[in-house]
Amino acid sequence: MDREIKYQNAVLMGSIELSSRDGKGCWITVEPDGAELESERLFSEYTFITRTAIRMQYRDAKSELVTSELMDYTLSKAKARIALGLYEMGKEYKQEINSSTLKEELKQVDDSLIQKWILTGLLNIRKKNPLQYQFEEIDINGFCSILGIDEKQYLFNASILLEDDFISEGEPEGLDISTGGIFITSSGIKYLSELINKGKPSPPITEEVTTSGKDKEYDYDVAITFAGENRDIAEALAKGLAQKNIKVFYDAFEQAELWGKNLYDHLSHIYGKAARYCIMLLSKDYADKMWTTLERKSAQARAFREKTEYILPIRLDETEIPGLPETVGYISIKDNSIDNIVELVYKKLIKIS
Repeated sequence: MDREIKYQNAVLMGSIELSSRDGKGCWITVEPDGAELESERLFSEYTFITRTAIRMQYRDAKSELVTSELMDYTLSKAKARIALGLYEMGKEYKQEINSSTLKEELKQVDDSLIQKWILTGLLNIRKKNPLQYQFEEIDINGFCSILGIDEKQYLFNASILLEDDFISEGEPEGLDISTGGIFITSSGIKYLSELINKGKPSPPITEEVTTSGKDKEYDYDVAITFAGENRDIAEALAKGLAQKNIKVFYDAFEQAELWGKNLYDHLSHIYGKAARYCIMLLSKDYADKMWTTLERKSAQARAFREKTEYILPIRLDETEIPGLPETVGYISIKDNSIDNIVELVYKKLIKIS
């Protein structure tokens, strides 16, 4: 059962995996509309459900309903990634559904963050379809799955945005918040800008802690460098630091600022000059990435140039990272909670103030 659809200037091609594994899988390949080369692929979405989970959910492992719903579910996630812009070029996003994960574990997500992502998705849709955005729909199932929330959380926050005139329901009858048939208004675009700026804590950290070093001011107290595979840890850390009013560079907080910039030059500046400290989340994926290599080398050049404590490495596994000697003081994610790491950063900033 193959399927091909067009969505937001992209082509989504779905196929059910013919596999000897004990279960069933679905691949969705996403390419720009009109792409001719495989290298132009945007990303791939893959969902695998084990035979045990199929029997628990459907009873009949050979049911055509399994194939149909697996395809629909995987397509929903891919469509949500496109609308939200939550993907890296060429990356494969994989999920396995087994007996213990059959019922998705919901996350505690702040309402303001849910509202920000609703507006972000709608803004992306409006930009891609400036004349037809009022007739488009956001995929609610995929949106909730990607963010790890339930539909009630989406509906609650969408209704708040609707009451405040930040979004509006679609033009044709039947397009409303329950179907995802909503679009962002001009007021909503302004409000989204405010939400994004809220993610950048303003100075100072406290009355006692300043954001200037001993003799120099920085744009950020901390810049976090990480591989996309470790985003969940980076995001939890960034949010924890932000809650303490620590000015943190984390790419998801900087979407508006990064949009349209020459990222090579900008990220070299961020990790080489703009922060008091650089937190590195070290892993096998971190060692292999082109962009993390750029960020690491910029940070290492700064540390070598100034001969001061600058790089704060956190080990996610035991991978050796080029240029970081074993004599540097590391901490391990295995031995430290996110809250503990946030507290260590806070104390380090107090010490230099």
